[in-house]
Amino acid sequence: MINRLLNCYQWLSPLHREYLFLAIPLSLDIMLSRLIRVVDYQMVSHLHSDIYASLGVVERVFILFTLLSFSYRSALIVHISEARGEGDQKKLTELISQTVSMIAMCSLGLMLICYIVYPYAIHFFTDSAHITALSKNYIAWVLPGEAMRVINLSFLMVLMSFQKGWFTLKYSIIRNAVNIGFNYIFIHGISGYFAPMNIAGCALSTSLFEIIAFFWLSRSVNSLCGIQFRFSLPRLSKLKSILSFSGWEFMGMFLSEMSMVIFYKMLFSMATLGVTSAISFVSTISLFLRNAFTGFQRAMMILGKKYAAAKDMHNNRYILRLAKRYGIIGSLLFGGCVIALAEFIAKAFVQSPEQVQVYSGLIMIIAGMLVILNMNFVLKGIVLMEKRAKFINMLSIIKSYVVFLPAIYLTLSYVTNSNALIISGIYWVSDIVLLLLLIGYIRFYLRGID
Repeated sequence: MINRLLNCYQWLSPLHREYLFLAIPLSLDIMLSRLIRVVDYQMVSHLHSDIYASLGVVERVFILFTLLSFSYRSALIVHISEARGEGDQKKLTELISQTVSMIAMCSLGLMLICYIVYPYAIHFFTDSAHITALSKNYIAWVLPGEAMRVINLSFLMVLMSFQKGWFTLKYSIIRNAVNIGFNYIFIHGISGYFAPMNIAGCALSTSLFEIIAFFWLSRSVNSLCGIQFRFSLPRLSKLKSILSFSGWEFMGMFLSEMSMVIFYKMLFSMATLGVTSAISFVSTISLFLRNAFTGFQRAMMILGKKYAAAKDMHNNRYILRLAKRYGIIGSLLFGGCVIALAEFIAKAFVQSPEQVQVYSGLIMIIAGMLVILNMNFVLKGIVLMEKRAKFINMLSIIKSYVVFLPAIYLTLSYVTNSNALIISGIYWVSDIVLLLLLIGYIRFYLRGID
């Protein structure tokens, strides 16, 4: 349907349509994939009041799986797109086989480690016997599914790199539908066949689908991408570039995650309810914005790197300019939505009339911040496309530990109603500084685009 709609606009150049044909389904796919956890939480929320707490503990225990799945995504997209541009089919097949095999070994190894350490990790996060029992029951069933999910994501990154965005969107739709069906069956049980499994049923539905999806996606990679993929023993000598790239991504995300843990620890121990609600709102808006725009960033990385490897610098520059343009459009769109919903947001988050003015100012700051966030996201994609993962992650770490956390600590040490505005201002200023550094780096070091 979207293909037909875009094809109606002949004023769009073929390259412009190619970019949108890839970016739109990728964005929809990423947003749909975020619904899996929401569906799981909703379908078990009626079982017991401690369910949410136990799932929160599980999320913290599984943080390494999350970081592992995020760390290799950009590396895989950049390297596969580069190999496609070079046109070396043998190199491409070997790269995909070696990389996916390495990810599979890491994921399965992490699963075994988690089986050993998760009883101790749960006690670190909670002292409640009931929450501990629920968490252990859930983890025992869901660990195989989490390991397979990481492997399946590597297949999806391969398909994205081959510009199969509509397939990945179809996969997300089917995944959500099947997950709802499996959850209903296993959580509530079927009379006369098997008893309800409660929270363990939610975990089993995840594992069962991911195992089925593994066979589906592995066959799809061969049929849709035209390669003869097979698992093989990884040779580290052939994966140095990807390992370095993914390693810096993993370290950057891990330390950034730790900075946010420290931040929320400070916030909940020192801040008023108004400040806590404000920052939660900022985080929610920022996360939604990033998810909505990730498809456009990945489309830029896939097409930009492919054309750069093929020595077609004209198309490469055109794709980068398109990404900048849609970054600004997306920022203004989300900023306008926030302003339009300002009154509704104030009613939802403001607890007392005295804080109305503070929240109104906060909303206006967020609306202005969105432009900076989106442009940073585009520029980060350009830097990652040039395999400069070390630079961009070191910059993020410095921003978190040298600028962000000290400033937040000083602000929260003197709690007032205006702290929501101050903290939002710190977000804004730190992102503006990051934006200027990225622009300077791209322009003077990478000889970037205008």
